[in-house]
Amino acid sequence: QAEDGIRDHCVIGVQTCALPICLLQALNSGAIDFCGGGGTPSVFGQAAEMLFVRVARDKYTNPGGEAVLVARDSPIQRLEDLRGCRVAVEEGSTAHYVLVRALRLAGLEPDAVEIVFLSRAEALPQFQSGAVQAWSVWVPYADSPRRKAYPGRSIASLQDLFAGDPSLQLPTLYYATPELVRSFPDILKLLLEQINEDRKSTRLN
Repeated sequence: QAEDGIRDHCVIGVQTCALPICLLQALNSGAIDFCGGGGTPSVFGQAAEMLFVRVARDKYTNPGGEAVLVARDSPIQRLEDLRGCRVAVEEGSTAHYVLVRALRLAGLEPDAVEIVFLSRAEALPQFQSGAVQAWSVWVPYADSPRRKAYPGRSIASLQDLFAGDPSLQLPTLYYATPELVRSFPDILKLLLEQINEDRKSTRLN
């Protein structure tokens, strides 16, 4: 099993981050050697001259995994209704790109709304209180059991915003340090094989 091989050679840990870019910052500093995440933060990482290697991408993207949410009792029914509203989003995240795409499809310029850059933890109470009228957000809040604990309804999902396969434009990518790629290719191969097995199991269940 790939998992057994990984445990024989790696120290496995879980790191949570307040912002999407911080995993790449941890990779760049050597605090971690491997991570996964959206493609949009890596563009910002490259602009900041961070050092990492894109090593793989997921074949599938959950079409409900990102959404533009509004309160359930909001008069906002369509993306066009966002004009003049305050919209929360994490700066530099995939949800940021989704918001820009949503506004473009609605024929709105970014300055037609007030974009409020907030982390997910900051955005939730602002959204619940009505301080922001909409929230562009990623999983788990958009489409999962945890989503049920969050207020609001979707006015746009990936399926609405991206014709065809959303994974072509919003892939989940996997990143590694140059040292892992160069010096430990067998371990990297095991990591990717295990991820592939887990993703297959998730889709089947």
